[in-house]
Amino acid sequence: MSSIYRIIILHFKYIGRFTIMNDNNADFGHRLAELMKENDTRQTALACAIGYSQRSVSKWVNCQSEPTATAIVRCAAYFDVTCGYILGVEKD
Repeated sequence: MSSIYRIIILHFKYIGRFTIMNDNNADFGHRLAELMKENDTRQTALACAIGYSQRSVSKWVNCQSEPTATAIVRCAAYFDVTCGYILGVEKD
């Protein structure tokens, strides 16, 4: 298990919800929008595939709310990237 997964899990267990722990909370939304554009994925398709509403995906993309740890893991798996990448912790 990579260190980013451990951080997510430990943080989630400690406070009961996930908060993005980097300097720019918009990184997730920007990376998600970038991945969706690169893969020609619509919000509704992503939402259906990961088990969340289109409204939730829209809020993440527009940096209006933060995703749960589960949502981050599912988005990363859907786009075949690491959680660190989608959170903006890793470059590639």
